[in-house]
Amino acid sequence: MPAQAAGNGSNLYQQRQNRVESLKLMDYVTSLIPRINPDWQFILQADAHASRLKRARVRVGGSIPLFIVGGFVLMIALILLSLVIDGGGDVGPAIVVMLFLFLLGAGMIVLGIVLIKSSAKRRTQALAKAKELEGQMEESMQRIANVYYDCKLEEYYPFNYFYPEAITAIRENLVDFRADSIKEAINVYEQTQFNQQMLQNHAQMAQMMEYTARQAAAAPDILDKTEAQLSAANFFFG
Repeated sequence: MPAQAAGNGSNLYQQRQNRVESLKLMDYVTSLIPRINPDWQFILQADAHASRLKRARVRVGGSIPLFIVGGFVLMIALILLSLVIDGGGDVGPAIVVMLFLFLLGAGMIVLGIVLIKSSAKRRTQALAKAKELEGQMEESMQRIANVYYDCKLEEYYPFNYFYPEAITAIRENLVDFRADSIKEAINVYEQTQFNQQMLQNHAQMAQMMEYTARQAAAAPDILDKTEAQLSAANFFFG
């Protein structure tokens, strides 16, 4: 028993020493946050902005009505031209109307083409801006890596967790006695992140199930309204 108690005491002492040393190391890592935080904040904002820019599309929806109406007007102009040619007589007024319709239709089609080209140009500019942001993010990441390796953190702290949120959380795990070493503190951080993601997934599933339930509950009302409309139509037209 005395030997076992001595062993337990030795283990507790070793755990305490590990925690104290880990806290000292994490205090040093935490002191580096002001040096890397501006670059990390830029990376987060630039990444979100670049993602939005990459989703830019060439918009043709506004041009389609112009093409349809312009083509229809041109068709009317051609029909009028054929009638003028076949009819003979005084064609002056008809020619004026035909030219007006032709110019109107052609102008609408040209405007549609211009809109598409303008949208394509904006997409090209957006992709170029996104690429520029990615280059700036790489420069910021390189500066962060320079701080990491200049301080020789690779000997006891992984680069994958060298960002303000992780650094702060890992240190708090040591302060709150949830871990006795940096490795344990990282595992606790990973488990916390996993649990938060699971909670978010469950919340999203609950919202989807609630929406599905509302749709299912509303289905009989929609069916009754449809049947009533069909009955009314049969009454008037049947």
